[in-house]
Amino acid sequence: MRISSRARLNPLVASDRGICAAPTFTSSAVEAGLLSTLASGASVMFPRDPSPERIVDHMGTLRPTYVWANPAVHVAMLEAVIDRKSISTTSLRFLRSGSSALPAVLQENLEAAFGVPVMQGYGMTETGVIARNPLPPGERRPGSVGKPLGMQVRIMTPSGEFLPRGGVGEIVVKGPGVMSGYEDPEVNRLAFRDGWFRTGDLGYFGDDDFLFLSGRLHDTINRGGRQVSPAEIDTALLAHPAVLEAAAFAVPHPSLGEDIAAAVVLREPRTASAQELREHAFAHLAGFKVPTAVVLVDSLPKNALGKVQRSVLADALRESLRAGFLPPRDAEEGLVAGFFADVLGLERVGALDNFFELGGDSLSGTRVVARINSARGVDLPIVSLFEMPTVADFARVVRGSTRANS
Repeated sequence: MRISSRARLNPLVASDRGICAAPTFTSSAVEAGLLSTLASGASVMFPRDPSPERIVDHMGTLRPTYVWANPAVHVAMLEAVIDRKSISTTSLRFLRSGSSALPAVLQENLEAAFGVPVMQGYGMTETGVIARNPLPPGERRPGSVGKPLGMQVRIMTPSGEFLPRGGVGEIVVKGPGVMSGYEDPEVNRLAFRDGWFRTGDLGYFGDDDFLFLSGRLHDTINRGGRQVSPAEIDTALLAHPAVLEAAAFAVPHPSLGEDIAAAVVLREPRTASAQELREHAFAHLAGFKVPTAVVLVDSLPKNALGKVQRSVLADALRESLRAGFLPPRDAEEGLVAGFFADVLGLERVGALDNFFELGGDSLSGTRVVARINSARGVDLPIVSLFEMPTVADFARVVRGSTRANS
């Protein structure tokens, strides 16, 4: 019964042939990828090597009508197809994306490059399909995983209250596809609240009951008491044309508790600097959501499902986040470094040191800016330090402002 129901939800016909890159140990691969596909009379291939390069190879030889993969694989497929130029994608009717949210900007890029719609869905092993977008001419929203299918879906606060449309909270579900419980009583107790299964995902309902994912509950960064979703930061960074992948993550901070850093993979080396990406983020995010540090990397760590492992980034990039000591090189850098050291109680501060990575926060930053303004007779706003938090960069701001006032 459940399989036939899934088949009716799939936009497949008997002539369809697909490539499914979902790991074969997942319910999406077995139930939705295989069983409901066969029930529709269509065919599907599970590549032994599900790497994006091999999937692109299969696209050229098998001429599939759809490809089912997670966002990371879709993005890598896009880059591979662009690089090869000779691979034909005219057989495609659509792309399917699952496992994690596909940001609207990536959905738009995929649809523009492949010339077919991307069908997003959302579900879990414990619940089955929760929501899904239809194919055109059905109504969709960029970045949305669609409308609930066959189950009740609500957005819940930590205190157990339901939020109205637009409110961000944990996604909870009820329905015939939801499991009855785990074997471990304690785990089971935490998984349900008043009969609602807690997905652990953050999200909200937009217009006309379209569901949007905002990230994972345990990934939320508490920056000095302000809750920040790393997925929102990822989306802002991905809007920069030079960025291929991005992942924001928490790093320890002595006064804020947690600060924000981000790892970024560029489409081409040296097409954007870390500071340029921070400036881009300031144009798209509230100031307190902008990463203090951006680290350019070759790749992001992912698990078997293709999801970025944010929890390992802080340890993996610890050395990259720690700037080597370089003495101040001119009067402005010396002045700024001296005020950083004095306000934060440090013995020495170098030209590459970042005020917030050294332990600064908005209160101590206000003191630094006030001293700079008094010493140089300028009127810099506190946001200037947030935008240019290293000694060298902030000294450049001070230098420019001093010249403008002279």
